[in-house]
Amino acid sequence: MKRFLAFGVAAIAAISAPAVAQQPPTPRPAATIDPLRISAARQMLEASRVVRNARVGAAIGAEAGFSRHLEQSAIADDAEMVSAVRKTMFEELSRILDELVPKLADDLAVSYAAKMSIRELQEATDFYLSPTGQKLLDLTPAMVSESSDMMQERIKPYLPKVEEAVTATVRDILAKRKSPTSEQ
Repeated sequence: MKRFLAFGVAAIAAISAPAVAQQPPTPRPAATIDPLRISAARQMLEASRVVRNARVGAAIGAEAGFSRHLEQSAIADDAEMVSAVRKTMFEELSRILDELVPKLADDLAVSYAAKMSIRELQEATDFYLSPTGQKLLDLTPAMVSESSDMMQERIKPYLPKVEEAVTATVRDILAKRKSPTSEQ
């Protein structure tokens, strides 16, 4: 049971670590930005599917992180346990995203409104609503997945060198901690 709990904590940490490591920038206060620009930015975000794709991307990233940890866990061969844990993980993730995504949409609208004029936001919205924009949006998830797969394949040959460097660093730190001069 302890190994299972450790797995759960590790899986959650892997999923949340990038989010914790990258604290969101503080958006410009909405009160200082023309409400019409914020409204135009919201329309552009809706047309561009940015917020919806962010939610999907978070779920896909969580699934990938969860699956990597699951494959190496003590419960990997227990189909019932895997199914129950996966269901619970994604129910919780869904609740979290239900809370965070609207806040993300608000922050992004303010951020875009601070950086783009109403005309630029409308032009972007018009593009995303055009046939070409719709095609681009339809292709984007597959292209992101494809580029991720390409990068994973291209990075594989480098991973042993990274592992060697990390192992050497850990070995050096442990050796320094054991040396008589570090006990002063």
